[in-house]
Amino acid sequence: MKELESLRPQCVVGTPLSPFTWKVRIALAEAGVDCPLAVHRPNLPDTQVPDFNPLGKVPVLVMDDGCTLFDSRVILDFLKALKPSTPLLPDDGPARVMVRRWEALADGICDSGVLLINELDRRAPAERSPWWIERQQGKMERAIDAMAEGIGQRRYGVGDGLTLADIACVAALVFVDTRFAQIAWRGRHPGLAAYADRHAQRAAFHAILPARDTA
Repeated sequence: MKELESLRPQCVVGTPLSPFTWKVRIALAEAGVDCPLAVHRPNLPDTQVPDFNPLGKVPVLVMDDGCTLFDSRVILDFLKALKPSTPLLPDDGPARVMVRRWEALADGICDSGVLLINELDRRAPAERSPWWIERQQGKMERAIDAMAEGIGQRRYGVGDGLTLADIACVAALVFVDTRFAQIAWRGRHPGLAAYADRHAQRAAFHAILPARDTA
């Protein structure tokens, strides 16, 4: 493995509908790092994802020397090392803590969403656990409520410019929009909806996120 500062990203292994893949790809694009998506679906029987990540999860950042980085937060820490001047992740102090706090909340929404998908899409109706479904959906709804309360009418989640907090939050909200229509958060939180829609129009977001069905 090369020295960290000499590594160059080659591609992101992931799926077009993974919110964690969205987060990484948007951050790379906003930082000016050209890194195409290599589509590998971890849930297929013949998936090649374990060749890149022994845990069988995406996203994975593949380097030019074959080294791989996995877990979206590790990849984004590498991005900060690769592009120290990027404002997406503050250097240290309270601002960095707050950015990571929002990222953790957004990632929690996505984690619960993935568990819900596994329960709803891969189990027969008679085998589903109503208690488990209610628990995961409740986590998502409470996290969105907290996001709305904390971000309110602000343009950015932390400070006066785009950070990883905004990328993670918008990715999570779009994930809810695309997979969980029953969580009707937009009507409850119009300010948060405007925040998400505004950022979703940025070039990097628009190129990577799926279009929202407004019908």
